[in-house]
Amino acid sequence: MSNASSTSRHGLAGEEGEGLNPADILLNRLTAFKDVIKNLQHYFEEVVEVETNVSKAMNKASGVITVPFKDGQQFLGKGGLQDVCTGLRDSAKTRSDQHASAARFVDETIVKNLRRLKQDIKGRIKALKTDSNLYNNKVFKERELTQEKVAALAKAIGLFDMSGQHQSDMEKVQSDPYVINLALKCQLAKQVHEENLFARALKQCQDEIKTFEAHIIKEVKQILASFAEYQLNNATNTFSQSWAPTQLALNMLQEDSEWSNFVEKYGHRLFPSDLVDANPDDLDYPCKDNPYVIPVKTAHLSRQSSVLKSWKEGYFVLTLSGWLHVFGSADREKDSVPDHSIYIPTATLGPHTEAGQKQHSFSLEGKGKGGLLHRDAQTFT
Repeated sequence: MSNASSTSRHGLAGEEGEGLNPADILLNRLTAFKDVIKNLQHYFEEVVEVETNVSKAMNKASGVITVPFKDGQQFLGKGGLQDVCTGLRDSAKTRSDQHASAARFVDETIVKNLRRLKQDIKGRIKALKTDSNLYNNKVFKERELTQEKVAALAKAIGLFDMSGQHQSDMEKVQSDPYVINLALKCQLAKQVHEENLFARALKQCQDEIKTFEAHIIKEVKQILASFAEYQLNNATNTFSQSWAPTQLALNMLQEDSEWSNFVEKYGHRLFPSDLVDANPDDLDYPCKDNPYVIPVKTAHLSRQSSVLKSWKEGYFVLTLSGWLHVFGSADREKDSVPDHSIYIPTATLGPHTEAGQKQHSFSLEGKGKGGLLHRDAQTFT
């Protein structure tokens, strides 16, 4: 269909040949975020190990110096070299305690929060994978049915348009392109309904992940800010210098920076922010405007069968393929299957009124089915 299988809704088909479900694109996005947070977690776990090892090393170094000196009579008790060594030992102990405190802070605050954030992302990934609305096979099944009816319509039109002679299949009502097209329109309505449900679910998921992503960015910035604050309050001035590029990057990073870049790259596979439901009437497909699917004549008539003498109102459609169909109403969406059909080329015209009469009626007999058709004040041709 131009194509009925890609009703071109944003994201339902992606680039030609890709066939990607937008849910998979969002899943890949969350997985990429999980990997980044996992890397950050591993980085700070390494920092914890470094701080712990330095603490142990400084504590070991403090034990190398023995004070008071063994030969105390050789040196001053106060104000001499022994005090210098005592200062070095105590300094090593203090630095050991500082590194141990840093290790605890990073482990209990930074790593813990990153681990929690990673779990949040994993939970979101699991929810996305198990949401049946995001992997709706009904859409693809309905598209397959639509394609079958599109093929049937083309075949039927070819039967009447190219045969050049009468064939027995022409006398089967299911071979009339007009009737097949009505069934095709009903099928398209079903397909679009499923696509709309699918699109709404995906659009909602897309919006939720956009918000969730902003939450991730905010959390990361807060976690790193707490680390920087601790280091600035407890470390040397060299940390401020080494941290400067990171702080500059954090200042530039906005909560929607990454999402905006993501939409710029993959927006053609996602849903627009102003998404509206598709309308099956707007879809194009082969033979949509073919003369064989357009009625030659339509009218409201009354019908009286040869068996039941009562009159019954109906909506009559004469098609180019030679079929006269009777429907319960003129509403083709609600009434798409004819109640009665007569193939005119093999029917016999019975008694009928003459031109100029106030009321016009005629009888048709065809394929063993007889009836009297009547319509007030109009002729039916």
